[in-house]
This record gives sequence, C-alpha cells and structure tokens, in this order.
Amino acid sequence: MAKMNPGDSRSRKSPTWYVAGAILLLSIVALLLPGVLRATGFSGGNELMLVISAKGQVVYRKPFKDVPEGIIPVTGPLGVTQVEVAGRKVHVLHSPCDNHICMNTGWIAQEGQIIVCMPNQVVVQLTK
Repeated sequence: MAKMNPGDSRSRKSPTWYVAGAILLLSIVALLLPGVLRATGFSGGNELMLVISAKGQVVYRKPFKDVPEGIIPVTGPLGVTQVEVAGRKVHVLHSPCDNHICMNTGWIAQEGQIIVCMPNQVVVQLTK
C-alpha cells in the first residue's frame, strides 16, 4: 500500500469544493427561507395584521392595510358571524349568538385589541 505524502495533491481536497459547497448551501437556504417564514407566520416586521379564527383555526390572515372594506363571513358552530372592515377599523356586524357581547365590543383599530364570540367560537384580532 502506497503511503501518501502530506504534499501529495490527492491527500487534500481542493478549495474549489469548499466554495462550491458553500454556494450550494447558501442557495438552498435562500430558496427555503421565504417559505419557512411564511409557514411560521412571520409577517416581516411591525406590520399590523388582521387575524380571524373560527373553531380554533386561523381562517383569515392578512396585513390590515391590504384588507378591503366590506364584510368577511366567518362560519362557526352556530352559523355565520359577519366581520365588517371600514375606515381602517373592524367590528362584528352580526353574529348568531344569543348575548351579542362580540357585537357590543364595538370597533377595534389598534394592535392587541380583540373581539371574541365564545358561543360561535370566532376570534377577531389585530396583531403584529
């Protein structure tokens, strides 16, 4: 069996392989990063988001500045809750629950504000 000398080019990897590997690794990270950020709910900064959940699942998530004015129907166990967006604020216009606490909450327009309809399991929140 032949012994390799430390100066033998066969005993060392070429720096070209390290550069190619680093480029490949960075390319893979660059391709996967946007999808991972989107999947984890990262909004990319301090952007105010309108998030609506029904039965514990997010059914609507959008930057609040991009939400068109109008009614967003949200189906819960009791029926459809109507969420209205107008003038950069949001409220529950109608809900099939009996006590209508969600409707009486009124309009919300700032981060951290929330409207909850417990009987119909609908949550409307503004978050970053």
